[in-house]
Amino acid sequence: MAHEDNCREPLKPEGVPPIGPNMNSMLRPCEELPIRVLWLDEPETADPNLAGGKAAALARMTHRYPVPPAFVLPWTVFGEDGRLLVDGLDEAYGRLSADSVAVRSSAVGEDGRDASFAGQHATILHVRDREALRAAIYACWQSAHSEAALLYRARRTAEQAERPRISVLVQAMVRADAAAVGFSRAPAGYGIDLMLINATLGLGESLVSGEVTPDVIAVSRADLSIVRHEIAEKGRMSVMADEGVVERSVPRRLQHRPALDEIQVRDLARMMQALEEEWEMPVDVEACWDAHGLHLLQCRPITAV
Repeated sequence: MAHEDNCREPLKPEGVPPIGPNMNSMLRPCEELPIRVLWLDEPETADPNLAGGKAAALARMTHRYPVPPAFVLPWTVFGEDGRLLVDGLDEAYGRLSADSVAVRSSAVGEDGRDASFAGQHATILHVRDREALRAAIYACWQSAHSEAALLYRARRTAEQAERPRISVLVQAMVRADAAAVGFSRAPAGYGIDLMLINATLGLGESLVSGEVTPDVIAVSRADLSIVRHEIAEKGRMSVMADEGVVERSVPRRLQHRPALDEIQVRDLARMMQALEEEWEMPVDVEACWDAHGLHLLQCRPITAV
């Protein structure tokens, strides 16, 4: 298929390139980009010009952080109508061997220091069969062509004259007991010496959509101690069910308890601190916990503090 012309000089790293603010300087020419399904731990997936910002960031982190396994359909495997141009999806889905997957868009140009695209593209959770997977992949690809997404792109990026280059991430779904959004540098009003964590029970869907009032936890950047912990009353939570992701009532015994304990807060704060050092800028992350511990779902630069 024809590739776009706005490509960069080749990237020839030893293994996976490091995380950092200059990830766009690592882009390769489009004619060198593979046209196949990629796994998150492959060096090629760390190229944001191929896998998109979200998936490339996770690829760079998967060797050092607890990122759920995933594969990526790079934008090079999609035709102009969103149809897949290559085989391999069914094989990759079987190899992932997950009871349920999350399907997330990953656009070239997103999750950078200048434009995050947060909320502009689709995410489909708790996908459990091949037919639903194909529908979810198309929905993610199509979301980059929505009027709102195109308008955001035109205002915030240099790619407004081109058709969007959208890759799709297919990731093993975590049956989360709790979820959080964390900021390695707290927003204005909290103090420059603090991190901020918003946490809730269950999946993070109701948290990122603003449908629940989260616990608010302020953490010292100096020693990772908890400075403030506001515990919200918890009435509803997002959970995985046979019919999909649904809202359920929180059991009464949990309604006034913190979503995260002190160890979980410190683990997340420590991870945010390490990520900020690697990215050389403040970051916001999405994370969750299950019986196996902490999982990192997303990391991007904070575009405004």
